[in-house]
Amino acid sequence: MRKLMRPLAIAAMSIAMLAPAKAGDNSCLGVVTVGKEWSMIEVADIEIAFEGKRYVQPGYKCRFLTASKIGRQILSKCPNGSSCSVSMPLPRGGMPDLGPPIPRDEIPDHAPLVFTIKQILSVERD
Repeated sequence: MRKLMRPLAIAAMSIAMLAPAKAGDNSCLGVVTVGKEWSMIEVADIEIAFEGKRYVQPGYKCRFLTASKIGRQILSKCPNGSSCSVSMPLPRGGMPDLGPPIPRDEIPDHAPLVFTIKQILSVERD
C-alpha cells in the first residue's frame, strides 16, 4: 500500500500545480521575451520537495506573433522582460500530458515544450 501511495501523491501534486487558475482556462505565467517575428513567455521549471527528495516539473514556453492582435494585446500590458500571466481557453481535449515530476538528479537535457497562443481570455502583468 505504501508503494502505491507515493506515486499517487506525486501525481496529485502534479495535477494540483498544473490546475488552471479558473475553471475552463489555462494560464501561461512567466517572463516575456520580445522577438522580431515571435515573442515568448517562458514558464520556469516548478520544483517540488516530497519525502526528502526534490522533483521538477519541466517548464515550457508560450509563443505568439509579435505584430498580431494577440501580440499587441499582450505587449501593451507586458513589455519585454516583465513577468506576465496570460489566461487562455483550454485546447480541445484538454491540456497535453506534461508527465509526472522528475527527480532533480534525473532531469534529461530536453527542448522545452512550446505552445502557440491562439486566443486569450485575459492578460495581467505581475
